[in-house]
Amino acid sequence: MTNRIVAALVIMTLALAAERAVAQQPARIDGVLTDSTHYKPLSDAIIYITRIEPAQPEFMRTVVSDKDGRYHLDSLTAGRYSVLFTHPTLDSLDVPVAAREVVLTAGERARVDLGIPSGATLRRAACPGLLLAANTGAVVGTVTDADTDRPLIGASVAVTWNDITIDRTTLQTMTAARSGSVRVDSAGIYRLCGVPTGSYLLLQVQAGGRAGSVLRTEVSDSVGFRRLDLTFSAVASRALVSADTTEPPPLTGTAVLTGTVRNSTGLPLADVTIRVEDAAGTARTDSLGHFRLSGLPAGSQLVEALRIGYFIGRMPVALRSGRTVDIQLSVDRIVSLDSVRVIAQRSRYREFEQHKRSSVGRYFTEEQITQRHASETAELFRMMPGFRVVGSGFDSRVVSTRGGGAGRNCAPNIVIDNMQNQDLSIIHPYDIGAMEVYNDLAGGPPGANRGCGVIVIWTKR
Repeated sequence: MTNRIVAALVIMTLALAAERAVAQQPARIDGVLTDSTHYKPLSDAIIYITRIEPAQPEFMRTVVSDKDGRYHLDSLTAGRYSVLFTHPTLDSLDVPVAAREVVLTAGERARVDLGIPSGATLRRAACPGLLLAANTGAVVGTVTDADTDRPLIGASVAVTWNDITIDRTTLQTMTAARSGSVRVDSAGIYRLCGVPTGSYLLLQVQAGGRAGSVLRTEVSDSVGFRRLDLTFSAVASRALVSADTTEPPPLTGTAVLTGTVRNSTGLPLADVTIRVEDAAGTARTDSLGHFRLSGLPAGSQLVEALRIGYFIGRMPVALRSGRTVDIQLSVDRIVSLDSVRVIAQRSRYREFEQHKRSSVGRYFTEEQITQRHASETAELFRMMPGFRVVGSGFDSRVVSTRGGGAGRNCAPNIVIDNMQNQDLSIIHPYDIGAMEVYNDLAGGPPGANRGCGVIVIWTKR
């Protein structure tokens, strides 16, 4: 063998060795996760990295993004990988995010950035082909029959909310009720597009002349999208229109609700009262924050958690007949400032204070209204002499039992910020700063119609 041949063999051997060394160099994936709806890094997200090719041996690793939303995974072999992430914020939106694929060569350092879509993207996806105005968003979801689990095609989803404006001339607050409805399409999906963001929305499923319970939700302006799946049970519902003026009995059923209530720091909270609107019975959490509530109606229901010193916790839940649903509820403590000495303060509700001096009616301050923990304004009048609450949800109304000239069960004059004959359902208890109640012909603002009593409401200022 000549020296030339030997040299060639040596060069080939070295080249093969170098090629093998390069092929064995580990690859790496780096990236940053972003919450585009809130313009901040997405920390504590779980990233799943799975090798697609070669499929053998199976390979799947997980990493967690740091406080700056960064993550990395090294010591990877060459191949094709799938990168996917999960996060509680993404779960709450219930928006599917597709996995990203990346092909790695030996020794490569690839960049794969991930994130929650922006509010504009979510709006476009929720309402394709529509350009939504500023300060509006969408509520999208499915509607199913709680008794059969089938799509409730052709049902309606009704929505109401309050538009609150301020007259620039008089500086008076004006509240107007808005409403609308959409049909459930052939896929069992409803889309409420153009609803206001940052405001309470009241939703109700209506089908076959009957109406389900009213649910409360809100669309964040930064997100502009809310996914809310609804269920409806014809058995656990009420007639959409009824001539009966008596208060309907609570809804009942065979559904069971269990769960745990925690405070804002994640610790279990005891002595919390749990109830389902429109249903009978309550439960209290034990020392571990656990509760169990049975005999509940099927369908979408609103669960409330109440405890003195805490804001009311509310959560929509889909109940099924004969089944148990387990949930996790969180309530936040009401932050109170240290007491201060007040030398003098002008009342925010001058007319309220003036009327209060007459001692003709009943007068409720903001604190007294809050202590009643009412989820609807009509509930403030339950057990109040001279008034009764008829119906529930969208159909609830307050009637007077002492009305003069119109007989019993006549509607009182609702005066909101000096505007007479308003609808009580357009205002939420949280928005009331003071309230006056006159259940007979005496008292009330000058010039107000007093035939069936007067309810005067002053919105918060």
